[in-house]
This record gives sequence, C-alpha cells and structure tokens, in this order.
Amino acid sequence: MTRYEFLKDYVNSCNDLREVLGMTTPLSLDSYDDVVYLQNIIHGELEPESLTADGELSRSEVRDKETYYKALLVIQELSFLLVTIVILIPIGIPLGYYLLMKGANGDLKNRKKPMAVVINRGQS
Repeated sequence: MTRYEFLKDYVNSCNDLREVLGMTTPLSLDSYDDVVYLQNIIHGELEPESLTADGELSRSEVRDKETYYKALLVIQELSFLLVTIVILIPIGIPLGYYLLMKGANGDLKNRKKPMAVVINRGQS
C-alpha cells in the first residue's frame, strides 16, 4: 500500500466518522483547507501525550521516536549546509584567488600601484 492510498483510506475513515457524527461535508484531498485540517488532525493524533495516554506506546518508545526524528532534522539541515558548501567552494576559491592577485598587482579600482608598496610622501 502506498502512502497516498493509506492517506486516502484515512480520509475515508474520517469521512465515515464525520457521517456518523452528523457532519455533512466530507473531507477531500483536493481541497487545500481540507488538507490543512487533516494535517492538524494527524498532528494531534501523533502527539506524544495522545499516544501515551491511550496506551498505544510507552513513554520510552515515544521518547525514542522523538529523538530519532530530531536527529533526522539535524541530519537534513547539515546535509543542506554541506551541499551548499560543496556548490560554493569551486566558485569561491578561484574568485578569491583572482581578487587576491588583482589586489597584489595593484589593479583594484583602477589604481596602478600595488597594494604592498609603501609610498614615500616626501620624507627621506
């Protein structure tokens, strides 16, 4: 069963419950408002307090899952940073070298004097 099929089954079970409770408008995955509403329902059902209060999971299992998901978020952020660095380093090294050489040769802002030369201002 794919995730989408599982989600469709979940929406159908929510619609069945809504029908029993007398709510006439069914939920749909085609409506943005319904998708946001379903996200809030799923988030509430997966809260650690809900899972442990119903006895579905022990506190240690919930804690382990929370640690696992936090670790995944950290890995995701670090991988994004690593990809950014890998993309920018090949651009940054030649650009830095070019600017360094241009400054050492005195070509910055149309100055003809190299940056390393000290100018004698009339003092002997």
